[in-house]
Amino acid sequence: MISDPASVSDPSASGAVWTLRSSYVLGMLGVATSFSALDRFLFGLLAPMLKRDLHLSDTSLGMMSGLAFASIYAVASLPIARLADRGNRRTIISIGFLVWSLVTLISGLVQTGTQMIAARFALGAAEASASAPANSIIGDLFPLRHRALALSIFAAMSPLGFLIGFPILGWIAQTYNWRYAFLTAGLAGIAIAILFRLTVSEPARSHIGAGKPPPPRANFGGALHRLLSTPRFLLATGCLAFYMVNVSAMQTWLPSFLDRSHGLGVAESGKWIGLLRGIAGTIGAIIAGSATTWLARFNSAWLYRVPAFCLLMMVPSEFVLLFARDATTWQAGLGIETFFGTALLGPLFAIIISAAPAEMRALSFAVASIVGQLMGQSLGPLGVGAVSDLIAPGMGPDSLRFALLIATASAGIAGVLCVFANRPDRDDTSEF
Repeated sequence: MISDPASVSDPSASGAVWTLRSSYVLGMLGVATSFSALDRFLFGLLAPMLKRDLHLSDTSLGMMSGLAFASIYAVASLPIARLADRGNRRTIISIGFLVWSLVTLISGLVQTGTQMIAARFALGAAEASASAPANSIIGDLFPLRHRALALSIFAAMSPLGFLIGFPILGWIAQTYNWRYAFLTAGLAGIAIAILFRLTVSEPARSHIGAGKPPPPRANFGGALHRLLSTPRFLLATGCLAFYMVNVSAMQTWLPSFLDRSHGLGVAESGKWIGLLRGIAGTIGAIIAGSATTWLARFNSAWLYRVPAFCLLMMVPSEFVLLFARDATTWQAGLGIETFFGTALLGPLFAIIISAAPAEMRALSFAVASIVGQLMGQSLGPLGVGAVSDLIAPGMGPDSLRFALLIATASAGIAGVLCVFANRPDRDDTSEF
């Protein structure tokens, strides 16, 4: 069992930042978020099978993958984040982890599209318990100068989940049935959720300024108004939203694109997506986190420059991925796109949670996540699916290739917003 939270001091004050305890908690938070991402995007890997077995259109697939998940995620995120700013975040995450794993298991038992929509609603509600509390905990475990690296390590755990999970689950789906892939992922998640609850403890909460008493808690309306009055936070949130359009669309539709444009089955798609996203994503997150942490010691503007550069580099790499005709070239495009797409996460998350006072970290991330999920999942999976159906009569299998340009354009817009976010705010109460 990890040490009692009452004995934990502010890491920034004590200087003991990368301890065994803080590293273990960071690792377990990363495992939780990797299962969250895996369970969320497993739908996309299995989409070609679901389309045939449940007789679904691209628009229906996009709605199930995106809007059904995001709408309830948005409704649940704010109250959960507010609870996380006041209560035990470890308990919130562990309960949510258990519930979304159960929902993933149940997804393997659905018989109709309506039942799958209900499962996606439930998954969104449960996964709302993950990101904001986890980022809040990391904000308390690691001071600003170490936070970009910590959040990059945290972000790197998601591609590791794809590296391990997608090849295995794709093989299970291809060999047996897509239902067994959901069942396997759900059972594994339940086991890890129990381990998380038993071995992770709640860290002490830190506050800006050593020796200062905790600031008084604003009511919900006051706290929300304070966030929405911060230009830096608004621009960072816009950046995250357009980035989520890209990620949601590519994660949902990439297996279907590889199926239609390159003839890859679910097992083969799972293998290549898992390998390339896992390896390139992990390398990108660690390198960018380390580099940003070092550069930010000299100028905090690097927290913005790194993600802006990465977002802009995603545009040409996705063109290569979408329009290459041979396997080697599209695989290179996917690897490069994944490297930059994961590299930006740690610095971007650091911007969002550091643009708000310490007592609003969970709320700030929740607000940004709600905007990102609603915009990302509607314009991403649903938008791409609707455009694909619309242009399919004239373009056939290539309709999805061109519809995915929505995702590519969104990455470029996010990069521009990140550039503009690098500006000081009047009466800034953040850690910058």
